[in-house]
Amino acid sequence: MKAVLFLPILLVTLGSESAATPNEWPRVREFQASFGINASSERRFLLLPIYNYDNDEEYRLVCIGGSTECLDRLSSEMGAIFVGPLQCNLRDRAEIHHEHTLLGEDGSPAWHTRGQFSWDQLVGDCGDYPEYGRVRHFRLRGFELTLAVEDVILRDDRVDYFVLTVSLREDRSILSSRTEQPGYIRPGQAGCGVVVMGNEPLRCRDLETLAWGPCTDP
Repeated sequence: MKAVLFLPILLVTLGSESAATPNEWPRVREFQASFGINASSERRFLLLPIYNYDNDEEYRLVCIGGSTECLDRLSSEMGAIFVGPLQCNLRDRAEIHHEHTLLGEDGSPAWHTRGQFSWDQLVGDCGDYPEYGRVRHFRLRGFELTLAVEDVILRDDRVDYFVLTVSLREDRSILSSRTEQPGYIRPGQAGCGVVVMGNEPLRCRDLETLAWGPCTDP
């Protein structure tokens, strides 16, 4: 088995104690960190804690990927579904379920959110597509989290290596409990050559009937 190849490249802490308009969400420290990722490795794993100003962990970003065998084994061990090639989930400190993610705009599973990456989304027109390509912004709970893919290296026309930069900036005007909609429609059958602005209907599952319907909470 190949070694884990999330290689830390840069870590810059940008936290400040500047005043902000108070709201219900705890303040979290700003930061930027970059990681080199080998797209052909057997196992890919990144765990990045996000701290509040008391230096307690408030959220946790977890990105998991690898071979089908590796993900099947991990899913069995953890009782959760992980979908390759790279699935990033954001959980608050009270959440214990590994599939839960705050990176979704509605109740869709983690692998249907913008935290799910496929290699074809990192190159060409799809790589340039706003919020579904190499650069994705997630606005929620008083901050904006950005996942940005840079320095993509191809081998035999396939993604072989790239750098994932994770950054967080505070924005106390963002009050949504889940990620705000990005303002762009997910690329469809027409491909990524035409960028379509707008927002898709939000759908959530009724926990009593298990039926899908419009989301009711903000």
